[in-house]
Amino acid sequence: MRHRWLLIGAIVVAPALCAAPPPVPPPGPANPKALEAESRRFAQQLNTVVETVRDKYVRVVAREDLIEAAMTGLFHAARKPVPRDLRAQIEQAVSLTSALLAQSPDTNPKITLASSRSRVDPVEKLLARLRVEAGDGDLGGDSLVIACRALAKKLDTYSGVVMAEEKRRMANMDQETIGVGLEFRPQLTPGPYEVEAVHAGSPAQRAGLRPGDILTHLDGLPTAKARPESVLALRSREVPDGIVPLARPVQPGSQEPPKPPDRVKITYRRGDDKADRSAELIRERYRPETVQGVRRKEDNTWDYVLDAKAGIAHVRVGSLSRGTADELREVLTALRQDKIKGVILDLRWSPGGWLHEAVEVAGLFLGEAVVATVKTRDQKDAPHRSTSEGKFRDFRVVVLVNGDTTGGAELIASALQDHRRAVVVGQRTLGKGSVQTPISLALEGMEFKLTSGTFIRPSGKNLHRFPEDGTSAVWGVLPDEDARLSPDLGRRLKQWWEAYSLRPVSSNERLSLDDPRADPQQQAALGVLRKKMK
Repeated sequence: MRHRWLLIGAIVVAPALCAAPPPVPPPGPANPKALEAESRRFAQQLNTVVETVRDKYVRVVAREDLIEAAMTGLFHAARKPVPRDLRAQIEQAVSLTSALLAQSPDTNPKITLASSRSRVDPVEKLLARLRVEAGDGDLGGDSLVIACRALAKKLDTYSGVVMAEEKRRMANMDQETIGVGLEFRPQLTPGPYEVEAVHAGSPAQRAGLRPGDILTHLDGLPTAKARPESVLALRSREVPDGIVPLARPVQPGSQEPPKPPDRVKITYRRGDDKADRSAELIRERYRPETVQGVRRKEDNTWDYVLDAKAGIAHVRVGSLSRGTADELREVLTALRQDKIKGVILDLRWSPGGWLHEAVEVAGLFLGEAVVATVKTRDQKDAPHRSTSEGKFRDFRVVVLVNGDTTGGAELIASALQDHRRAVVVGQRTLGKGSVQTPISLALEGMEFKLTSGTFIRPSGKNLHRFPEDGTSAVWGVLPDEDARLSPDLGRRLKQWWEAYSLRPVSSNERLSLDDPRADPQQQAALGVLRKKMK
């Protein structure tokens, strides 16, 4: 499973510290010869992507359809008319390529295709010619990315180009890091930094920062004139070389980046507040929280007990990062020692994550069982099982889900539901039960993610929703007990829980969720669990 992952949707807790600006595309060819050379590279790279998609995509898709979509998108981006006979040209080129392969004595299609390219693959020849016709006026050297994005429209919504920032987040989503716990909105020029995300459990969270705060000064200097070492103090140590997370002044004559200090003093403003705020952030080793509870203790850790008299806990699981299952195991062990009898497992807004972690989390409650099965076109079905060792089958369980429960979180909910281990309460989940395979685009920091498999529930039902699937089709997880909310209340509830998770212990600010009745879904789950425990 090294090159497969459950695609996550909106990331609730992302371990990367600072958002990187999108890479600046290389300048386009400046003359006809350069355009011709670029067109040959484009043709080879796009043809490789098309072949891989045709072979590996979870559903059968015609090569002609992929090429037509890619080139139509390229001509539209270049603001050139699409050739009227484009489809006919593509079908003829594909037919010629197939004929070349059929004539070859080699039985390996990949080798025969490679050998046929020595005679110029007709499809690549066509792609190169069309690329020249499209010109380079409005493409800016981004032709392959544009074509691949257009091609992805023929696939499901989870296939497409992965830019450097998303790729970096997926690669680092589960790592312990050294930093302050802030992500910033991308920017290309020095200036105030807008906070995009604050990691729960980080120094920034304990200091009271929130998304939307604007950092104006670092160590007493405006951010545009801040010392490079002060800016570096806001970065994660694990940020890959070559990715610049914040626009910052360059230190004259410096060959190596300065060493960031252990502490950085910041000045920031919040919303319409007239007075600036200040804080001192300490760089330290931490892991963003993925398992949260009901209220914070004095040491900033979580108390999970929702109803002490009834022996009920509320455990919220965010992204399924590496280590989430172990973290949850520790929590459940402590709850067992505290004589807790029932658990609300809250998977609302969980974006999923690593397949292994999803299987392990489900297995904590199941014991020995099939959690899910991966189904692909080119391989045998692959069941994923949990073992019977060290499990928590003595808890009564209610699972909370909603329309933002995604990927691995859906896998957990469906496994517990199908094995009748838990009652599911809430709203129908998103229907994102697929495996993605990366395809290299030969462009630094970018790749194409392709849905290469889907998950089948233990019951044999489908979990993934395809574009043509309506509400009556079988996909996602339908709750046993409906507790749907209006879209407006659902959005506000997500914001309330985020603010609740980030509020530091030192804050006296009153929040909506200080009143448990503000979350009707939690109250519904609590009622179901009380009845179940009786």
